[in-house]
Amino acid sequence: MNDNETPKPMGQGIQIDEARMRTPISDGSAGKPWVFRYKDLESWWSNPHQDRPGGVESGAPTAWLPQSKPIRFTQLGCPVIDRGSNQPNVFFDPKSSESSMPHFSRGWRDDAIQRAYLEATYLFWGNPAHNPVSSVYGGQMVELPDCAAWTWDARPYPFFPELTDVWADGPNWRLGHWLTGWTSPPWQHWCATSA
Repeated sequence: MNDNETPKPMGQGIQIDEARMRTPISDGSAGKPWVFRYKDLESWWSNPHQDRPGGVESGAPTAWLPQSKPIRFTQLGCPVIDRGSNQPNVFFDPKSSESSMPHFSRGWRDDAIQRAYLEATYLFWGNPAHNPVSSVYGGQMVELPDCAAWTWDARPYPFFPELTDVWADGPNWRLGHWLTGWTSPPWQHWCATSA
């Protein structure tokens, strides 16, 4: 793929449930489906953990103590690409073998999706109904003030991304996770309301 080529959306060559059929997540014999629900942070945080060598739950729990420490999102964000919140972990970089677009993305820039993703995430975890308090340390499960929006860039805007002879990743800014260069930064509001 060259720099001018549009990436293929995830799903070409792999099976995606386009009918949006939903089936319950189950782990079989152990009766702990939350183990495989990677977005079910509260269940993961609230329960003892057990290793599963060979897929079979071991008898002894790990050293993890339920509710023993907070969750901190250290790379919270999604790319400014159409439907970026469908797969916030993917990125477009023609030079990378891992380059892809989110499920069902059409490949165009969408500043609104990144802002909506970050606002929804901060508003959801900022609501005490979704963010329980630990009986161990007395703080909330998700320590929102210590979460980090992804990605801040120390390179001076607009020199980055414009000076591509200095920074080779400048073209990736157009569809990437960068917060640098927003004209209406939502973090001003978040900083004022989360203090």
